Amino acid sequence: MKKILCALVALTALALTSCDLGTGGKSFDPELLSAGNGRWKSTRTIAGSSHQIYQRFMSDGTGYEWDTTDGVAEEEALNFKWSLTGKALTYTHQDLVTGQYMIPERFTVLNLTAATLEMEDDVDGTVITATKVN
Repeated sequence: MKKILCALVALTALALTSCDLGTGGKSFDPELLSAGNGRWKSTRTIAGSSHQIYQRFMSDGTGYEWDTTDGVAEEEALNFKWSLTGKALTYTHQDLVTGQYMIPERFTVLNLTAATLEMEDDVDGTVITATKVN
């Protein structure tokens, strides 16, 4: 009986680690982020104010981000490296002082098409919707 119980526990653990419960195992194509000009726009609330955030994803896994609400132009954008594996999107921002890429930001992609990116911040659960822009 103990052997059967141990086998059931092992099979249950294997099944739970082999599938992605609640998401149906979705996986998204990273090329959709950098396709065309790779430029996306979202509106986010930061410290109680609405901000227009732009991001450009390059096909080599680099990118940059700027906030036009704060008067930042694309030429002054902050650099980041990015990766999309399955539905896990990670940005690693470049530290302005050291130049090192060391400030991670993680999201779960909920939907990604050629025109829309919907992702959830893994820290606070905020859902961000971005649209592809010229």
